Amino acid sequence: MKARLLSVMFAALALFLTVASSSTQSTIAITEDRINQTLRVTNPPRVAVSDVRIDLQPGQAVITLTITPRRGNQTPVNVRATLLPSVANGQVNWTLTNATADGRAASGDTLRVLNSIANAWSAYLRSQLRGNVTAVAVDDSAITYTLATSGTANLGVNIDTGGISLSLSEADLNQGLSIRGVSNLSVDLQPNQVVLSGSHVVGGATYVVQAVFNPSLADGRVSWMLSSLTLDGAPVSAQVNKRLQNAMTRALQNFWNRRAGRATVTALTVDDGAITWAISGR
Repeated sequence: MKARLLSVMFAALALFLTVASSSTQSTIAITEDRINQTLRVTNPPRVAVSDVRIDLQPGQAVITLTITPRRGNQTPVNVRATLLPSVANGQVNWTLTNATADGRAASGDTLRVLNSIANAWSAYLRSQLRGNVTAVAVDDSAITYTLATSGTANLGVNIDTGGISLSLSEADLNQGLSIRGVSNLSVDLQPNQVVLSGSHVVGGATYVVQAVFNPSLADGRVSWMLSSLTLDGAPVSAQVNKRLQNAMTRALQNFWNRRAGRATVTALTVDDGAITWAISGR
């Protein structure tokens, strides 16, 4: 029998986001619990696959499953195999090793099914990750990928049974955010607020401008509300205020929208080091 490719649909892996970085690296982690919670397998025509389980261990993933022939001897076979990750040319490959069926070396149809799983997993991950992978690490709880990316902001991503948690660091904001008419821009994250400071020229004179924004979460979307705007520590005129308010609010909101995308935000916090938000994993 020529076993058709098992379509291993890891719904959790489908939750991988396109992660970009204005620094040199970003990371994506997927937990063992999430993999097993959302694992989907499509059976080939002549065998039934059931009880699929992934056990993450240091440096490897161990997969166990049961294969039952649809014809002839329909005695279930308990299968176990190890998948080892490796990085080459910016991609992660998963190699099948130590495959057994009922404790004996796997062969024939069983081995073809296992190879299909390994190939499908590798191909699917390549289609989901955007950027060159520089490292992969596996421990008892998660697989963590390090990507070398460029051009936009670094989103740290963690996927777990409760959904997806993302973070945007102060350093990444300082590297990626720019505002027309404001030079020497600095971003200072503080509890529940973002403080933007820089230089702004009015009437030939250069002033220190400072704007304070607070997040507002409603209907799954985050808006950044300007609560304070000063020049050299003093309130600015209505005309200057309007121009600056529009420029700074639009810049921060557009930057956020590009990074957060269209996902439904369920919670958001700002502290001294990062903006962290959760999106629905369903």
